[in-house]
Amino acid sequence: MAFRKARSAAADKARDASAIDRARRPINAQATLLGSDFQAARARDGNAEARIQASIVQWALISAPDLLVFAVPNGGLRSESEAARMKWTGTLAGVPDLAIIGPGGRAFFVEIKTPGGRLSDAQQTFVERLMVLGAPFAIARSIDDVRRAFAIWGIETREARR
Repeated sequence: MAFRKARSAAADKARDASAIDRARRPINAQATLLGSDFQAARARDGNAEARIQASIVQWALISAPDLLVFAVPNGGLRSESEAARMKWTGTLAGVPDLAIIGPGGRAFFVEIKTPGGRLSDAQQTFVERLMVLGAPFAIARSIDDVRRAFAIWGIETREARR
């Protein structure tokens, strides 16, 4: 029995050391080591878009503190009754992830996507409505995309002032 516990403890220690070693390697090295399993896990990452959005919001609040930047929490899983109540109270499918109110009360909209993400049919329809109304819209996959959009929209940032 003692031998089995010692062997188990040694196996646990080796497994932990291997995990630590893998964690220290660059992501690309991990992808190579783990192959398609790693790629599939990255593809299923339900928080990737949220991380991009959070970084964009933080950047915008620091770079252009006079703007009003807020999320439109339309997504996510909801019960049937909650979804019906949200629709009843004005929630619209396809509304972009972020709304930005700038100088003069002008509104701008940003849809956040992962590098491989694309607009849903409802989002595409909403974008078309925004375009008809002349409301500025951008798809952002990174902070750089928002930087470019701000420049096009004439929104001055602390970075641009330097």
